[in-house]
Amino acid sequence: MITQVRSVSTIVRHPVVHLLGQTSYLAGAPAALRVIVTDGTLNPSPITTRTVHIELLAHDAEPLALFTGKLDRRGSTNAEFRFPANLSGDASIRITAETPLGTTDAIQSIHLEDKVSILLTTEKPIATFQDNLSYKGKQRSTATVRPACQQFRPRRTPLPRQW
Repeated sequence: MITQVRSVSTIVRHPVVHLLGQTSYLAGAPAALRVIVTDGTLNPSPITTRTVHIELLAHDAEPLALFTGKLDRRGSTNAEFRFPANLSGDASIRITAETPLGTTDAIQSIHLEDKVSILLTTEKPIATFQDNLSYKGKQRSTATVRPACQQFRPRRTPLPRQW
């Protein structure tokens, strides 16, 4: 005689990984993800006292370890790491959670951008169309604020008449 009907997910518990973060990051810049691990029941409870590993999966490279840490009493961790500066384009991150219920993986697709800004300085704060404008430029990486290449040479350029 059947006395009760229960869902399989309440009988067989398994870990579930939840990610809170971005899908686009700057190459070489600091990044962070919130990883939360719960059991797979209808009323999920946090899984604690185990570890989380985060790896970067690039297309032509070996997996690169970005973070290893422990889960807190709420079953979460704030993973802070830095992406490599020499990598850009589409990639994935793999989050592996080792729990008493077993090990589970989650893979998130991300995009790494390599942005550069140019800082121009002039000799005059206000210029008219008859003036020759002398300027210097420096190219800097947006993520690291370090020079991205050599400094531009100073140039004198006449401003256009319809400025």
